[in-house]
This record gives sequence, C-alpha cells and structure tokens, in this order.
Amino acid sequence: MPLTFESKSITKTVSIDDLPKLSRAEIELLRNELKKAVLDMDTSLADITYEKHQDGLEPNKNWLHAIKKKQTICETFLQTIKDQLKLNNSQFIQKKYNKILQNLLIEALGEDQLKAIEQKAKNLTFEGMIDSQGNT
Repeated sequence: MPLTFESKSITKTVSIDDLPKLSRAEIELLRNELKKAVLDMDTSLADITYEKHQDGLEPNKNWLHAIKKKQTICETFLQTIKDQLKLNNSQFIQKKYNKILQNLLIEALGEDQLKAIEQKAKNLTFEGMIDSQGNT
C-alpha cells in the first residue's frame, strides 16, 4: 500500500505514486506544506520533550512513535518530490537540446536529407532488433 499524505494546501489525499500526476503548482504547494509539517513536528517534539523533562516525566512513547512515523512519511514525500523535480529538469534540458540539435541539423543538411538519415537510422535499429531476437 503506497504512502499517502492528507494535504490541506491542495485539498486532497495524495499517494506517493501519484506525485508525477500533480501540476507544478500543486507540487510546490505540497512541498512547502511538507517542509512546514516537518519543522512543526520538530518543534513539537522538542517542546514536549523539554516540558516533560522539566516535570521529571518521560514523553508518551506512542505519541513519539506516531510523530516520528509522520516525519518519516513527510521526508519520504519530500525526497520523492526532489527526485521528480530533478528528473523533470533533466528531461526539459534533454528536450531543449534535441530541439536545438534538430534545428542545427536541418540548417546544415536540409530537411529532406535529415529525414532520410533519420529513416535510415530507424530502419537499421529495427533490423538490429530483429536480428538480435533471431539470435536468442
């Protein structure tokens, strides 16, 4: 069962598996909410632990466990978002590079010559795949 987070900022329960389906704006709102949640939990842990220590008591172990579990979930979401943003940025850069390369090749070779080369590359690729499947 995938991890979920009940987001107030985007008013929905988000599964960690559904993060790629969120818009960039939703990701940013969720990321900010998660960061704040982790900081608030850190503060609560510190405050309660200090208060209990002052009173000569131990904090409730079940409460501590629940808070640490929530923190771990939030941090897992944050890491997944970070990884997703890195991937999106690298894909964006790759697409931009490919577009610029395509334009330069058209400029240097002409559109007809480039299309002929691309078709030849496709044909050779498929022929290579068919050959390799026949050899297995």
